[in-house]
Amino acid sequence: MKVSPIIKPALGGIVVGTIGLFLPETIGSGAGVLQVVLDGKDPVGNQGIFSSMFESKGLWLVALFFILAGMKILTTSFTIGTGGSAGMFGPSLFIGGMLGGGVGTLAKIFVYPDLSVTSFILVGMGAFYAGVASAPIAGMIMICEMIGSYVLLPPLMVVSILTFVLSHKLSLYRAQKENRFQSPAHFWDMNRDFLEEIQVKTWKSRLRAIAVTYDHILLSKIEEEALKIQASDYVVIDRNNRYLGILSLRKVRHTLESRDVIANLITVGDVTDISVPFGKPEDTLAAILKILIDRDMDKIAIVEGNQFIGYFRFADLMKIYFENIFPKNIKS
Repeated sequence: MKVSPIIKPALGGIVVGTIGLFLPETIGSGAGVLQVVLDGKDPVGNQGIFSSMFESKGLWLVALFFILAGMKILTTSFTIGTGGSAGMFGPSLFIGGMLGGGVGTLAKIFVYPDLSVTSFILVGMGAFYAGVASAPIAGMIMICEMIGSYVLLPPLMVVSILTFVLSHKLSLYRAQKENRFQSPAHFWDMNRDFLEEIQVKTWKSRLRAIAVTYDHILLSKIEEEALKIQASDYVVIDRNNRYLGILSLRKVRHTLESRDVIANLITVGDVTDISVPFGKPEDTLAAILKILIDRDMDKIAIVEGNQFIGYFRFADLMKIYFENIFPKNIKS
């Protein structure tokens, strides 16, 4: 059934206003009512039409707690469902507190007369929020911080875990993930060790051999070739396919003057950095990445049995990482 966006807020306002006329305690965040009941006072005043009908004792009080919880669910649902502005945190605490107060009062009547209803209200607040928000630890810590003590931690743990287990498939937050491994917020924390577990030989098929040159080639010729393939670093090998080092055109290249004078004299081997380490098939991708970062290089050669077999670029390692770790259901 489609409802006009103009009429929808009005319908929500009529329902919420009607409930508020009889029970004004169910309108707003409910923080004031919670403070009143935590102080041991009556949960309703004398402003509502139904206020004089309730007696703040016995089963009447039990019914009042549950009615307030139910009506708060309705007012919050109609407010948010019809496009109104409302939060979920405050109402969750209110509903949980009222349910806890009802259970506590019921236990006080039939089980133990000296029982503290306030403790039930606090536990109900934390447990209800833990269930609807799928955040049991947050609910427990919140209540302990509110009262400045860990006295209620044991019952909070039991009830919060129970509500979490019973309602783990439901959540106030639609975009909430099932666990940290699926959460973008904890993406790097959860998957930072992936590269430590993968060896280079697993991804030999990704090795490249484009920006590779021989030590006897003229530097001027490589500079011209680099413009065509957009390369800044070259892996240098000899005629026997043995790795010699890296040529970085970001650090070494002809000037305008030297190009005219010694362009045909300087070879790649003359300016190759032979101190740059290489990787082996047995190395982990994490070790390869560390070398790239430490040496400020774009690529690293992989050598097997004294023979150059290819190189990895920094971008290649990042691509492998994201292909295997990034959650498939999260769009970039």
